[in-house]
Amino acid sequence: MNRNGNDWGTRPMRCLRWIEVATLLSCLASPKAYAAARSSNPPTARPAVQHAASIIDNAGRMDVNNLDMFVTNHGSLAFDLTTMGPGLIYPKGTSSAVVYASGILIGAKVGGEVRLALGEYLQEFTPGPMSGGSYQSDQWEFKNYPIDRSGAGFADYLANAVPQGAPVDGAGDPLVLGDATIWSVFNDADPALHTNEAGSTAPLGVEVQQTVYAFNRSGTLGNTLFVKWRLLNKGANQLDSTYVAAWVDPDLGGFTDDLVGCDTTLSLGYCYNATNLDQTYGSNPPAVGFALLQGPIVPVSPGVTDTLGMAAFFKYINGTDPASAAESYNVMRGFHTDGSSVHEFDDPLQPITTFQHTGDPVAGTGWLDSNAGDRRFLLSTGPFTFAPGDTQEVVFAICVGQGADRLSSVTALRQAVDALRQPFDPPTAVSATLLQMDARPDRVRLLWEVPGAVASSARVFRREEWSDWVFLGAATPDGGSRVRFEDADVEAGARYVYRLVVRESSGEESSFEVQVDVPRETAPAAAALRFRTANPTRGPVAIDFGLPAAGPVRLEVYDARGARVATLATAFSNAGWHALTWDGRDGRGSAVASGIYFLRLEAADGVVVRKLAMTR
Repeated sequence: MNRNGNDWGTRPMRCLRWIEVATLLSCLASPKAYAAARSSNPPTARPAVQHAASIIDNAGRMDVNNLDMFVTNHGSLAFDLTTMGPGLIYPKGTSSAVVYASGILIGAKVGGEVRLALGEYLQEFTPGPMSGGSYQSDQWEFKNYPIDRSGAGFADYLANAVPQGAPVDGAGDPLVLGDATIWSVFNDADPALHTNEAGSTAPLGVEVQQTVYAFNRSGTLGNTLFVKWRLLNKGANQLDSTYVAAWVDPDLGGFTDDLVGCDTTLSLGYCYNATNLDQTYGSNPPAVGFALLQGPIVPVSPGVTDTLGMAAFFKYINGTDPASAAESYNVMRGFHTDGSSVHEFDDPLQPITTFQHTGDPVAGTGWLDSNAGDRRFLLSTGPFTFAPGDTQEVVFAICVGQGADRLSSVTALRQAVDALRQPFDPPTAVSATLLQMDARPDRVRLLWEVPGAVASSARVFRREEWSDWVFLGAATPDGGSRVRFEDADVEAGARYVYRLVVRESSGEESSFEVQVDVPRETAPAAAALRFRTANPTRGPVAIDFGLPAAGPVRLEVYDARGARVATLATAFSNAGWHALTWDGRDGRGSAVASGIYFLRLEAADGVVVRKLAMTR
């Protein structure tokens, strides 16, 4: 039996999930005991335990830039649960790490009772969305969904992630943030998983839709990862005084010489080295920080809202981790674990604060951390009331600063976070107005008005019916806020949809579409036959045939063996172009199989044959 009185024998796969973390602990009793023992007894590789994708997905990696971070589908981040090793590598491709483990913590009160959900060393979340106010049984679809700008992962995402609540853009395509995105969803509704000593409460009933994304760029963005938590209260209870926190066990290189601090002006909590001689990074150790970019949005008066910032920054040392739900909730609110107030400089004669170590280590002023060692820290936002059916979003940036020494790395980190905050100010809405459309048989010209658009961020795509989007190129500046594009690779009589994609200041993208019917040209000089759909095709085939003069026409379909499959036209037709559609069926009305087919047009001035590949 577990501590909640549930029989693990009836839930063997759940038991394995708990064992995944606990088997390496000499005491098996709690994450606190594990944390206390880790400095003297570093974790070793666990015994091989195989898990189905329907239980947990610990294999996600966001590694599109200089960072390489493990991403899971059950509340843990930057923690390699396969080896129990550190989970945020910097630089990518090395074995050096700036974070050992991190995750999401949610705390609130239900009828005055504290409830928590922790994504710490031991996770209290289960993969998948909630349904009917509860968790769902394990399904293979409850996994990480990686997608990127190239379109990789789109089909799987649309088929399996979108039904779980994954976002799409204005055109119905997967919403890629940055240059690469990993989306997953999890919830805390399974009471059998609330076994972390620092929690172990009844469930909150919260679903978390997690989006981790990054940019493949140089500079600041190359050393940054973004984490968006979309929270949905799908339970039956109102959650009062709700807090959301990023919990971090940094272990910057060697874990015995870490110091931490916070910058309230940047909503930043960070870890830096105590000396310029780290056992992993040597004489120029980096600094790593978690910055709150967007907090919950709360009403302050009718029609007026406010966005919450950082509520608390709390440090605790290995072995002093919260050991109960009350202690964890106190820390999230910025109190000591026993509920007593925090005073600046830990001096009861100084003012009360919810932020520890707000000094400037570069200048050597203010309240600084001391006596370096194995640190944890927690950065929270709140409080807010979370009613059933409510939704909130919280966005963090995980950033690394690298300088010539430990303190210049702190400076680099602060400068980077300061630069990152600008894109997360509320962006000006991007709109596009089609000013001109000139469609001719041999080309299409389009002109848009896009206030505030950057020419390099305005791209044009095109698709035909039954075909995929094709990237054509970047729109060209045309003075002021106008951009234009000319497509000279068109077919007369075709119908196209053009999409203009504009990147906003937030990094997200907006798209605008216009349908264009390319006019038909005059009668061809000789009998002609062409397709207006993709070739190969999976569905109905749009066909054009042209005649230089009026006369009899016969249009038939043959298979690769030369057997006639269908007759599409036997009539007298006028000069010019004519359109018809083959539904992909034979003369008996049955759908044809995949394979090669030939369309044969017989007219007064000759015969034209076109090959078509049909895929089913």
